[in-house]
Amino acid sequence: MNAVEEEMPGYGQIHHRWCTRHLAQNLIRRDHTKDNFKLFEGVCRQREVKLFNEKLEALKLATNVDGRQFLSDLMASNEKWTLA
Repeated sequence: MNAVEEEMPGYGQIHHRWCTRHLAQNLIRRDHTKDNFKLFEGVCRQREVKLFNEKLEALKLATNVDGRQFLSDLMASNEKWTLA
């Protein structure tokens, strides 16, 4: 965390983010569906809010109740794991 607080000349402000790979693995532990790993990564990489919401809804349909609860809990801090 100390490295995140340092300013580096020539680079923009550095921010702490959550690793989306680890989040995707946590989702798989909840819903036991490996195919949702790629769907989750697709959600995380969206730069447009509209596409983010569309892909998130598709992921919610593909996952089970535990997976949807995990995603719901993540939405409280979505600025730490998604580009949109």
